[in-house]
Amino acid sequence: MSGCVWGAAPPPPLLLEALGRLWEVQAPLGSGSSASVYRVRCCGDPRAPPGAVKEFVAPPARPGPARRPAARPAAADCAEYGFRKERAALEHLRGHRNIVTLYGVFTNHYSANGPSRCLLLELLDVSVSELLLHSSNQGCSMWMIQHCARDVLEALAFLHHKGYVHADLKPRNILWSAEEECFKLIDFGLSFKEGNQVWNLLLSGRPALPCVARACDALTASLFKSGCFFPT
Repeated sequence: MSGCVWGAAPPPPLLLEALGRLWEVQAPLGSGSSASVYRVRCCGDPRAPPGAVKEFVAPPARPGPARRPAARPAAADCAEYGFRKERAALEHLRGHRNIVTLYGVFTNHYSANGPSRCLLLELLDVSVSELLLHSSNQGCSMWMIQHCARDVLEALAFLHHKGYVHADLKPRNILWSAEEECFKLIDFGLSFKEGNQVWNLLLSGRPALPCVARACDALTASLFKSGCFFPT
């Protein structure tokens, strides 16, 4: 996971206990509707690489009229479902150099809203979205375009070989690893096994896919989106 994911994250906890170690939370990296991401470093081991914790939390209750009693449990169930879904995908896809590495999973028992489920992931450096923003005046280099296209297509080929669809392919979900000198896919929260969902209802972002108005296979749609990242 990288530094600029979604919007501003809530204040992070100071320490997390994961995989038998204490991790210092150094900075929030971003926040979405059901998860927040933090940069962490293992305490007491300066050689350990930094990581990223993705914490799945139910959204806080909004001020206003009293909510239905079932609303909070439903939100918690949604966070738990998101955690289990992304964990299953990352464990099944573990080991490919162009897919973010899952180090492990744990429960944060000291979250402000009660126990929360967390993924401990490798920390990546910068997203394609950020690279596009910084190169908006002069355009992207041909090296970057070719390198990114190759890495994304290799990741997609592996996903589809395993029967998975990412379903949220966009520049901010493709990150550069300076250590391995390659691009990697992140954020498998919308991913699914082919045949298990009516997936064209889940796709988000632009450009619109050719299968929105008609049925088509997932590989065709993924390839279409992978060719729409860089301005010409």
